[in-house]
Amino acid sequence: MKFSVLALTVCLFFAASQAEARVYLDVFGQSYKKITIATPPFKGDTAPATTQSAMKQLLDKGLDLSGFLIVAPSSVIDAELRSEGLERKDIRFEGWRSLGIDLICKGNLQQNADGLSLDAFLYDSSDGMLLFAKKYKGGQDEWRKIINRLADDIVLAITGEKGIMNSK
Repeated sequence: MKFSVLALTVCLFFAASQAEARVYLDVFGQSYKKITIATPPFKGDTAPATTQSAMKQLLDKGLDLSGFLIVAPSSVIDAELRSEGLERKDIRFEGWRSLGIDLICKGNLQQNADGLSLDAFLYDSSDGMLLFAKKYKGGQDEWRKIINRLADDIVLAITGEKGIMNSK
């Protein structure tokens, strides 16, 4: 009897130690703390300011609707942090952490005759780890699809579960 309990304990120990991915939220848990994310305005000067503003508002709304994230208000992000670059070496993660921000979503938006192109980066402010870097492309009128895909990818990166923004 003692041997079977010991064998079961050892098996459970080794099975539990083989985690695959870094999941920030357990979506099946009883309770969880919402993660604070910053979405500073996208870089790039080829898209109209109205389009960029509408894209940021839709992204913020989508992330908020997920129920897992709290979007930091733009008013708490100072100009120095907003003007940072997109790459890890250009970001002062301690400044973001001091504001209570857990994740940072940065992007570079380009618009030309072919359509829109968004390079998006998601960083963890605690260790500066790049969680994902993706390029989204679409027609001029497909910016909502691009932003909804980005919101879903952010939810997937932190929960391991697909987001709901592209569902009908």
